[in-house]
Amino acid sequence: MKKILMVLVLLIAIGGGGALYANNWYNSGIEKRLSTSSDQVKFTVEQGENTESIGKRLKEAGLIENELILKLYLRRENKGGSIQAGDFLIPKKATIPEIVEILGRGVDLDVVKVTIIEGYKLSQISSTLELAFSGREGVVFDQSEFNTITKSPDNYTFDAEVQTFLDQYKPAGKSLEGFLYPDTYEFGNTVSTKFTIESMIKHFITKTADLNKGDDFYKKLVLASIIERESMTNEERDEISSVFTNRLEIGMALQSDATVNYATGKSDPRPTFADTKIDSPYNTYKYPGLPPTPICNPRIESIEAALNPADTDYYYFIHEQTGSGKVHFAKTESEHNANIAKYLD
Repeated sequence: MKKILMVLVLLIAIGGGGALYANNWYNSGIEKRLSTSSDQVKFTVEQGENTESIGKRLKEAGLIENELILKLYLRRENKGGSIQAGDFLIPKKATIPEIVEILGRGVDLDVVKVTIIEGYKLSQISSTLELAFSGREGVVFDQSEFNTITKSPDNYTFDAEVQTFLDQYKPAGKSLEGFLYPDTYEFGNTVSTKFTIESMIKHFITKTADLNKGDDFYKKLVLASIIERESMTNEERDEISSVFTNRLEIGMALQSDATVNYATGKSDPRPTFADTKIDSPYNTYKYPGLPPTPICNPRIESIEAALNPADTDYYYFIHEQTGSGKVHFAKTESEHNANIAKYLD
């Protein structure tokens, strides 16, 4: 397991030579689908089998690409003990979180239990739900309908609580990106597509109920989504928020690799130079300020960090290339370059 910590040597550098996106390697690993096929592979977990053995066999079965990322996910999400012994059918196109969800399912075939990972985009939530509902009897959920509703919610009327909230905090014409709260949900097989969406928005409403949102809450939600994709731990979110907030205040480009990846649809550990030059409002290398919408659906800690950034003079940060992955902040470009030389070279 010591090797796992070494993989947390994910690197962020904002400014100077460009931004290195810390979580992309991990996120791209857990989000990667090795197939587009819905065909299923029978997989058996033996009684008492450890996660190392399970990971090795999942890789041999062609269901995962990297055993280490599976170990990281199980440790980071505290799901190592959730895997049950038994026979399972795993779709070839399942992601690591979806595989873990399947291996941890109980026997209730009338309940769909699904985990939406923090930082997932609408498209990823859509695919996760489609996979969770697939193969069940009496299913009403429709992925195409989900995509249509979440992309153009203004064309639909939601229940009173949800509609009131969206009318207040979601600008007209915007999608529901950012408003579907990441968590574990249980749905009946026959719930409507709109019900799944409303359930996640209601959870968002509950989680943010005590926050002082203000008139610019949507902009803060956009910032929170960037913090979500750029942070490695909850402890560093407030200071990372301060870096982006300070840059916004002086009109300095955010240079977030996460926003570039959102524009390109990639999840590269580091976007190419060409990607950072694309003409997209989500390219925060090219255009100062925030992108037009959230780039993912963030957890409450990222939202709180966006609303309450630490009071700092930081404009740069990196994560160490060591097992600790410790973050180092800098006020000036020269300090930032010194940190790079000390901790990354």
